[in-house]
Amino acid sequence: MLFRLVLAGSVVATAWAAAEEAVFEPGSSPQMLAETGAGEGPAWHPRLGLLTSGEGHILRRDRDGKTAIHLKDAGTNGLLFDAEGRLVICQPAYRRVARLDEDGRLTVLAETYGGSRFNQPNDLAIDSRGRIYFTDP
Repeated sequence: MLFRLVLAGSVVATAWAAAEEAVFEPGSSPQMLAETGAGEGPAWHPRLGLLTSGEGHILRRDRDGKTAIHLKDAGTNGLLFDAEGRLVICQPAYRRVARLDEDGRLTVLAETYGGSRFNQPNDLAIDSRGRIYFTDP
């Protein structure tokens, strides 16, 4: 069974579950995170919680709703975890696409095309073969 959470006309979460499985905790209700400090992203990690881009940093919201800075001055927008659990990030502030490993190591994946620097990489997608697609307005 496919479930989609739609807020303000946009799909913000999609989940697969067997008919007898709960998608959300019993008694819980959707919360508009933009009103409580969440920004762009978002990317979910089972151990870290919800990661979002905001205020120039990557912010982490744990399961209890507590927010902390996960990576200071990251300059990010789009965030996604790849199949190996590494965080792939668009960094418009630094005009690049990079990857953040669990140990904190940052690897720049791309910052130029045809000899020119990117403008401001913004959002990204990763397909089932691990290929990364991103926008650069």
